Amino acid sequence: MAKETKSVRLNQQKNTVRYAQTLKHAINVFGNQQLAKDWLKRPCKYLEGNIPLELISNSPGYQKVENYLTRIELGVYQ
Repeated sequence: MAKETKSVRLNQQKNTVRYAQTLKHAINVFGNQQLAKDWLKRPCKYLEGNIPLELISNSPGYQKVENYLTRIELGVYQ
């Protein structure tokens, strides 16, 4: 297997895991899967207008989204 193909596959796996973890966290925060999915697809002003689903494709973005979800859980989201 070419090194590039292996790297692409690993990135896809990471993104799948990040999505699953973020979706689970968002479901806990928003109360149901549909609300969580809707939130993940819309621009968020507290994430500088970025779409959470797009941010989770890299580690810093993933961490921003997770931190923000935690802040919402704790009631500290401004």
